[in-house]
Amino acid sequence: MIRALVLDDEPIIAADVAQQLNARTGWQASAVNRADDARAHLRSHQVDVVFLDIEMPGTNGMELLPTLKKLQPGLEVVFVTAFPEYAAKAFRVSAADYVVKPVARHVLNEACGRIEARLSNGQAPAGDTQFIEVTSYGRTDRVPVDDILLVRAERNYAALVVPEGEHLYRATLKSMEANLAEAGMLRCHRSFMVRMEKVRSLIRRRGQLTELRLFGGKSAPVGAAYRSHVMQALAASRRTTVA
Repeated sequence: MIRALVLDDEPIIAADVAQQLNARTGWQASAVNRADDARAHLRSHQVDVVFLDIEMPGTNGMELLPTLKKLQPGLEVVFVTAFPEYAAKAFRVSAADYVVKPVARHVLNEACGRIEARLSNGQAPAGDTQFIEVTSYGRTDRVPVDDILLVRAERNYAALVVPEGEHLYRATLKSMEANLAEAGMLRCHRSFMVRMEKVRSLIRRRGQLTELRLFGGKSAPVGAAYRSHVMQALAASRRTTVA
């Protein structure tokens, strides 16, 4: 039996998610609407996974998470929020999954399947894949963070470039930079980030580094303000050639 707790300040949403979980074989879920109630529940009940809202009156789910994990260190967490720009930060705090409201039944079922796989192993698998969920026109694509070759700013969006194409994700490069840095992404221009391990060549013009070429044919410009940082980061990685 997988024991779940749903924390959302909107009672209707909390009850709906809990109802969907209880309808799934092998799951038992309770719903609460306040952080204090969640803490009290964890003090008196064993919980395997918490479905946690992020933006709540008086608190933030990401700030609350360390407190919940102190009460039950093995707790898995699935963030459930209406704000997709939090996705990259969610992975930084080792969330098991991330679901965007309104919660579609098939998306929740997929999240449950991944939780079941993690718990059946007794722990999250080493190198567990992290995803960014991109929703557009009623469709949600789960983009593996490790597949992202580069990120390009497109006004209020970020284009996540992967080998098979790209996805437009509603977030700024600035909001994603710190979180994706831990995944090996390097800011090289005001409008570009690249995956360091995919950099094949450093291109210089008139003695100045101006471009990074990646394995697979993609490339990104290097801004003057980023040259020193890029050179230091790539020198440390020692995986490039100079053209």
